[in-house]
Amino acid sequence: MDITEQQQQLIEENGGKLPPELAAQLIDQELHGDTASKSAEDGSQPATTQEQEQANSLKTEPPAQQQPDESQMNAENAVVLAKDGKHTIPFERLADARKGEQEWKQKYEDAQTELAKLQTDAQQRIDKGQAPTAQDNQVAIAQKAIDEGVNPAIFGDFSEKALAEGIQKVVDMRVSAMVDQRVKDALAPFQQQQAVSAEQAHFTEIFTAHPDAESIVESKEFNDWMSAQPGITKSAYETVLNGGTASQVVELLGLYKSANQSTEQAVKPDAVKAAAQEAVKNAQTQVPHSLSDLPAGSPAGVSRDERIANMTPAQMIEEMSTWTEEQREQYLNRRV
Repeated sequence: MDITEQQQQLIEENGGKLPPELAAQLIDQELHGDTASKSAEDGSQPATTQEQEQANSLKTEPPAQQQPDESQMNAENAVVLAKDGKHTIPFERLADARKGEQEWKQKYEDAQTELAKLQTDAQQRIDKGQAPTAQDNQVAIAQKAIDEGVNPAIFGDFSEKALAEGIQKVVDMRVSAMVDQRVKDALAPFQQQQAVSAEQAHFTEIFTAHPDAESIVESKEFNDWMSAQPGITKSAYETVLNGGTASQVVELLGLYKSANQSTEQAVKPDAVKAAAQEAVKNAQTQVPHSLSDLPAGSPAGVSRDERIANMTPAQMIEEMSTWTEEQREQYLNRRV
């Protein structure tokens, strides 16, 4: 058994005698080998046991989970959640949406590439002093339309035929919009006149049945009578006054007069007729919201334009069916 310099020094410091601790250490080395002493002398770490190695291996973190390859996903191994995070969406729907998106993206990129090529070719011809071709002009028109917000897909693959068809579609859309706006502007006076006619009919019916309708509605007696009604009845009566039909208003005023017949004074027939005519004549043009908003009427027209203005759209179409093209154009020019 070899004694190290450190052990020899300990013996000398102890007066040449072997210290008990060192003696025990030397015996242990003799029985189990000198691994412990060499480890202590060299400062190395003690050997780990198999159990410690297994425990350390369990403490190591597992490798990060790999992201699935979307190309390998299918209806059997993938679940698509809806926005609420609870319900699921069929995988086929997601696959179809992705496929459609890819196809449209590819078509758009191909179209942009073709458009850029055509523009480059056109510019080269210009640089060489050559006259632009028909397709060059079509490309310029298409580019202007795209800059104004037209979907590039309308021009297809930007071939000469596709460009011609796309340009025609753009022209048709713009002409249709212009015609719609012109017709709308031309019909606006007729629609306004229709609204006025409806107002006149509404108040004519009311004032014919009750010439004193305006005075009644503004009177203290009528308001007191309304206030005395049960809540649900009062609410219904107010609805009739503010937006009911003419027949409903006539019925309501009739109920009031029946309840206050003893205090109502009879109105002479001539006075009734005169009051009704005066009320219709002085009606306001604005659509009424209540009886206090009196509509206005326009005097009956005597010219052909004024007579047509009082017609419904169906009557107007029937009237114009016998006109010449020149007469229709002159009429529209006067109205637009």
